[in-house]
Amino acid sequence: MAAIRRRPGDMRYHLGDRILNLARVVGDDDVLRRRLRPALEEMSARTSETVFLAVPSGDEVYFLDAIESPRTLRASSQRGERLPMAGSAIGLLFLAFLPALRRRMFEVHAHRIGPGIEAEIDAIAERGHALDRENWSPGLNCVAVPWRDDGEVRAGFGLAGPSSRLTTKRLDEMAQIMRELASDAGRGSQGEGYCIS
Repeated sequence: MAAIRRRPGDMRYHLGDRILNLARVVGDDDVLRRRLRPALEEMSARTSETVFLAVPSGDEVYFLDAIESPRTLRASSQRGERLPMAGSAIGLLFLAFLPALRRRMFEVHAHRIGPGIEAEIDAIAERGHALDRENWSPGLNCVAVPWRDDGEVRAGFGLAGPSSRLTTKRLDEMAQIMRELASDAGRGSQGEGYCIS
């Protein structure tokens, strides 16, 4: 992970993943949680499924916030938990959209990453969202979409529920709703990204 970097076509220097991750760990979590809570609440209201907000934290996924589904059969909240990056929809989402994290995971933790995962990560980047069809947990399907701040993926929104209810078609419908809400949540952040001119 770099301390500073330049984006293609941009002559300015931007803070790299290492510093941004440190800034998040030092105290940005509460700010981000409050900032994105309205989008999470809207996702919950429009889907009636368990929804969550997560960020990459080192080699893990950290769940900042969650709202459980009001339905009897539902996924439980993982708020405050840390899980391995590989295997979950939200973890694969970060690997797809954060190249430095992806490189490090493949260099340091290749033993945790199963065969064919590179093709899946490429498909996620092309599709714009990640799907988990009972991979993380039998009977549970998930979808995750990125949230961008100043064009950079900083967090992800996820949705989970029983596979009997969340068919592949339904997951794609949920992804569309979540992408729209994540995009709206990001609009208020223009000009607030970390940049060194």
